[in-house]
Order: sequence, then C-alpha cells, then structure tokens
Amino acid sequence: MNRLVAARPILRTMIQSNIAPVQKRFSSKDIGPPASFNQLPQPEGDWTDNHSKKQTKYNGILAGAALFFAATFGFMKHSGIIYFNATLPETYE
Repeated sequence: MNRLVAARPILRTMIQSNIAPVQKRFSSKDIGPPASFNQLPQPEGDWTDNHSKKQTKYNGILAGAALFFAATFGFMKHSGIIYFNATLPETYE
C-alpha cells in the first residue's frame, strides 16, 4: 500500500505527459441556429407515379440481364464449353 501511495506522483506525471491536449476544431458560437426537421426538403408530386417509373426501369434492366444470361448459357452449352452429364454413359467401367 505504501509503495502505491509513493508511486502516485510519478504515475500521474507519466500519464499526463502522454495525453495529448484536446483541441477545439471549430467554434460553436457562430454555427447558426439549431437544425430542425422543418429545414428538410418537402416531397413533391405523386409517390406512385415516381415509384412506377423507377420500377419500369429496374424491370427492364432485370429482363435484359436475364436475356443476356440465357444467351450466354445457351452459347456455352451449344459450343461445348460446359458439359452437364445430362445423359447416362454408354458403359459403366
């Protein structure tokens, strides 16, 4: 217990010398009034129209990707790049 009491000033100076001082990076006095939800933009127009336009675009992209996949898959199967072992072998050796 006495060793701990005697070591306190040494430990205190070691800890204080290793801690960097906290620096203020901005001044909180000149930033203006506090923000509120009233400052956010208000939605305009019909939600369903905007949603249906976006979904039409996304569905077209999905259909194009599906067609590209089917064409690539068909080309690979027809050219023999991949073989699926769909038929039974002639012999079981």
